[in-house]
Amino acid sequence: MSDISLDQKIADLKKAMEAQENLRSVLGDSVVETTLTVLQDQIAEFEKQAGQQDAANQARRKLVTVLFADVSGFTAYSENKDAEDVANLLNRLWLRADRIIREHGGTSSYYSTIYRRSVQTIMRWGSNAASRWI
Repeated sequence: MSDISLDQKIADLKKAMEAQENLRSVLGDSVVETTLTVLQDQIAEFEKQAGQQDAANQARRKLVTVLFADVSGFTAYSENKDAEDVANLLNRLWLRADRIIREHGGTSSYYSTIYRRSVQTIMRWGSNAASRWI
């Protein structure tokens, strides 16, 4: 992929068109018009690509709110419980948090990765593993 931006390519092509116009008396109308047509087509294609890039960049920009939460006493709690009990507690916690987030027009998707990873760790190493997965 070229390191030259689309805007620079367009600017270069416009300079080339100016140069062709300056050579009209030497090259003749037919040659210059043929060249200008090709250059205009290239400019149109680059402008189309630039517009698509702008639209794609705008589509990727989103306003988000990130919630960081800590469960007070979780490590002490989880050290004395079965892994299934800890997993059930986390599941109830996230179901409740998810409901509240959705009630306020939000979505919650990232926590599920963290939750699954933490539950897998707890299930794999036992209930005291919760203090090690962070």
